[in-house]
Order: sequence, then structure tokens, then C-alpha cells
Amino acid sequence: MLKEHMKNIKEFKESATSPWMPGYFREYVEELTKKELEDFYRQVKEALEVIEDEGYLIYKFRWIMKRNFTDLRKEIYIESLCNAEGLTRDIIKPKWREVLYEKYKEDIQRIFYL
Repeated sequence: MLKEHMKNIKEFKESATSPWMPGYFREYVEELTKKELEDFYRQVKEALEVIEDEGYLIYKFRWIMKRNFTDLRKEIYIESLCNAEGLTRDIIKPKWREVLYEKYKEDIQRIFYL
């Protein structure tokens, strides 16, 4: 899927707008300006680096895209903590759990412990 097509922005855009991608993801990418596409490409690469299942990114993006996000990796991490789907496995790669917790600790406390 996406991981196989992250060599450059052109390849990423072709993959992200292909018919096998969900419409909401395709449409989002199609509407991006060149600068926005460059930023989104970077954010997707960063998010794919920390998750076990890239399908989770595409699935969760349906809700994430409704927010004005600036850090897709943070959004995916927080979504994994919420675990609304009741997944029995961790989506975040083990080596990234502590790193992401430390990086986003203040956001997590603000969101979950108000």
C-alpha cells in the first residue's frame, strides 16, 4: 500500500489518489496545494515510521482529517491511546511507545486528564 510508494512525492500522490484508496483519502490528497502535499507527505512518512499497520493510518485519517492537524504522527498516537475500536494489539511499534509518550506527554495529559 502506501509504504511501498513513499520514495518521492510524485509516487506518493499517485498511490494516495489511486482507485484502491478510500475516497476520503483520495479527495483530501487531490485538494492539497503543492506545499500542503509536501508537508502531508512528510507527515505520512513520519506516521508510517511508528505504526505496525498502515491500514490503521488510512482508516483513522477519516476522523483526523476533520481536525486542523499539524502533526499526523501525534494524531495517530493519540488515536491509538483512545483505542475506540477496542483493538487487542498495540498499533504503535514497541520502540516508539516511550519516545512518543515523552514527546506528547503534555498533550496527552491535557486531553485525557482535564
